[in-house]
Amino acid sequence: MTARRLPARTLIGLACAVCIVAIGWQIRHAPETYPYGDYATTSIYTLRAVKGELGTGAYSRFHWNHPGPLLYEMLAPLYALSGRREVSLKWTMLIVNVTALAALVMYVSRRSKWLAATIALALVPLIWLEQRLLFWAWNPAAPLLSLALALALAAGVCAGDVAVLPWLCVVVSFLVQSHVALAPVSLLLTVVSVAAVLWRLRSPIPDDRRAAGRALAVSAAVAVVLWAVPIAHDLRASSSNLVAIARFFAASRRRTALAMPQAAVTSAPSVGSAAATACPSLSSARNSRSILARRRRERTTLIVMPYNHVVMRDSG
Repeated sequence: MTARRLPARTLIGLACAVCIVAIGWQIRHAPETYPYGDYATTSIYTLRAVKGELGTGAYSRFHWNHPGPLLYEMLAPLYALSGRREVSLKWTMLIVNVTALAALVMYVSRRSKWLAATIALALVPLIWLEQRLLFWAWNPAAPLLSLALALALAAGVCAGDVAVLPWLCVVVSFLVQSHVALAPVSLLLTVVSVAAVLWRLRSPIPDDRRAAGRALAVSAAVAVVLWAVPIAHDLRASSSNLVAIARFFAASRRRTALAMPQAAVTSAPSVGSAAATACPSLSSARNSRSILARRRRERTTLIVMPYNHVVMRDSG
């Protein structure tokens, strides 16, 4: 009588369970750490997510927060189970990033084994040179490896694999909520993918139309769930965080548009002293450039004072 082999999914599930137990044991027995700087900020936001008090992402120096708390909600479970130990944040990011990279290679291998092997080989030196990318829970760095997975999923949707559109919605939401700088590329991937699925609705094959409709419905439900917290926060708050982000970038575009003609005038070679006299702002711009040039010529010395205070002193 031959022994029955366990299915691959069962083996993967058992391996994941063993890894989770091992990680939990390591976190419990690891020495306590005391985060500082951005690491301390990440711990504070994760603690707020554990308490259910967080409705936005990390703070920005431009007086708004990043769109959503999804990053810290992902960090929260292991942080709470570990007794709020900072090392759990690194382990959670390791799990997230390894899962994203494994999903990337496995999904690409469905289309091309050679391309998947090339991607895997390209990831080896990247991870070797920047190992902290696997563990870094800082919001500008945490979603970077997941961006590659989003690109692969969007390419798959455009190639006809509409079933992965909900997964693309999950990854894109994670990217945007973690850092608003990833919003443009995420929006582009989403628009192109949704357009490809909508095009499939026009297919003469009924199964293709049903698959496209199902993918759109599931993706919409996923988006509602993932964005419910930041939208509910904005509805309750006295000032909307998402509106503040939109206003900031709209104002930035206006400032850029107003600055371009002035930059063109100041850089024109035919402008003479009469134009500078007629336009005081042109004269002040020239004075500013001369001051900056003089400062560049000055040699400065960094003197590190006690208690890590750094001061500047002219050595010329």
